Amino acid sequence: MVAVEVDYSAVEKVRLAERARFREAEGFSLTYLPFVTRATVDAMEQFPHVNSSVGDDALIVHHDVNIGIAVDLDFEGLLVPVINQPQVAILSTDGVRKKPVAVELPDGSDGIAVHPVGNLVLSWDHRAFDGAYAAAFLKAIKDIIETRDWASEL
Repeated sequence: MVAVEVDYSAVEKVRLAERARFREAEGFSLTYLPFVTRATVDAMEQFPHVNSSVGDDALIVHHDVNIGIAVDLDFEGLLVPVINQPQVAILSTDGVRKKPVAVELPDGSDGIAVHPVGNLVLSWDHRAFDGAYAAAFLKAIKDIIETRDWASEL
């Protein structure tokens, strides 16, 4: 298992700007989940073994991406509406909350700011890839979430 802390500031700017329009159009809130999902799919292009399954004696890397999103059943278990076994990785998210983070100021010095931050945790089948590959995949997701121009996505 490997974990990384993600700064969701770029996502939060778009969520706040689009909140009312999105709710009116869709009938529900714009959460962090579609942003994490999009970043994950994009990172899989660089790390195709994450989009694989273990066959009898071989790793099967899939062309089509199928992501299952687990839903908690009041701590009675998780239900994943569409999941093809035996998938090789599970990405977990925790709640995003504001916390102090170190930031570089315009003059190059360091400062403290309050940003929305959350953890991403990846567990995987070690027959498919190793820890270095997993950590690099998770870093790619983090980089996409933190640096993408999300406003252009909506």
